[in-house]
Amino acid sequence: MAKPSNQDLQKIHAKIDHVADQLKLVTAPHKWKNPTFLISLFTLVATIIALPIMLASWIEPHLHNDLRNDVTIETQTQLKDTQKQINDMAGDISAINGQLKVLEPLIQDMIAKQMRSAATLSPDQLKDVAQLARERRVKIAPADVANAGNKVLQEAKTNPKAWDATLAVLDYRSLLNADFTPTISDPRISSLEYVAKTQIIAPKGETNQQVYESQQITLGGTADAEHSARMELLSESRHSSSALFMVFEMDRKDNELLLDGLYLKNVIIKDVTVAYRGGPVKLDNVYFVNCKFDFKSAPETRELAGKILSSPAITFDKAA
Repeated sequence: MAKPSNQDLQKIHAKIDHVADQLKLVTAPHKWKNPTFLISLFTLVATIIALPIMLASWIEPHLHNDLRNDVTIETQTQLKDTQKQINDMAGDISAINGQLKVLEPLIQDMIAKQMRSAATLSPDQLKDVAQLARERRVKIAPADVANAGNKVLQEAKTNPKAWDATLAVLDYRSLLNADFTPTISDPRISSLEYVAKTQIIAPKGETNQQVYESQQITLGGTADAEHSARMELLSESRHSSSALFMVFEMDRKDNELLLDGLYLKNVIIKDVTVAYRGGPVKLDNVYFVNCKFDFKSAPETRELAGKILSSPAITFDKAA
C-alpha cells in the first residue's frame, strides 16, 4: 500500500489535536450548563464519529487500488504461465504430429505385410489387422485381401472366431470398392419408395415413414427397361427405373438393409450395414462400398462372402 503524504498526516494530526482540546472541555468543572460548552461537546461527538469515516474514506481507495494492482499483477503472471504451458503443449503436439506423419507409412506398410501373412495369423489376429486397416484406411492389394479372407472363410464352417474374422475382412474389402465403382453420370435423387416397408431392419423401432425418410436413392444415367437398374422385391413384377445405375444410402446407421427377398441390379450399396440370413436373393452387378456386414454363418452366406472377397461387382443368384 502507498505511504500517506506529509500533508495527509498533518491533517490527521490537526484533527486529533482538536479532539484532545475538546476532551479537556469535558473534564472542566461547571461547564455542563454553558451553551458554548454544549456546542463544543456536540462538535466533539461529531468529530469522533466523523474521524473514523474520514480515515476509512482515505484508506479505502488506497486499499482498492493496491488490491486491484495486486490482482492485475497476479492475473498477468498466471496468464503468462498458462500461455507458456499452451505454447509448450502446441510445440509438443506439433512434434508428435510430425513424428506420426513420418511413422504413418511405416505403420501402413506393417499392416499390409500382416494381411499378406494371414496364413500365420490366428483368426483373432487377422480380425484385429482387418479392423485396423479399415480404421486407418490402409490401401492393400485386393488379391492379398481375398487370400486372407478365404483363409478364415474355410475355417468358418466350424470356428465362430474365424467367421468373425471373415466379416472383418469383408468390411475392409468393401472400403476398397470405392476405387472400383462406376462413375455415376447425371445424378438425381429419386422420390420413389423402394424397400422401406419390408427390407429395413430398424432396431430402434422407427415407423415406416421414418425409415423411408432415412433412405436416399440416387439415380444415374439412363437405360432402357432391359438394362435399367432395379431395386425391388423378388415377388414384385419387374419394372424399369429408367436409370443405368442406382445408389442406395441410409443416414440412420443403426438400420440395416436385409438382402433376403430382394432383386438388385446395377445397384451401389454405400455406407450401409447389410444383413443376410441365407434366404432367396438375386444380385446382378451389385457393389458394396464402405459397408459393414451382418451375416449369420450358413452355406449361403459363406458363398456370398466368397463372392464379395473376390470381386467388387457381385453377381449372386439364390432366388430359387
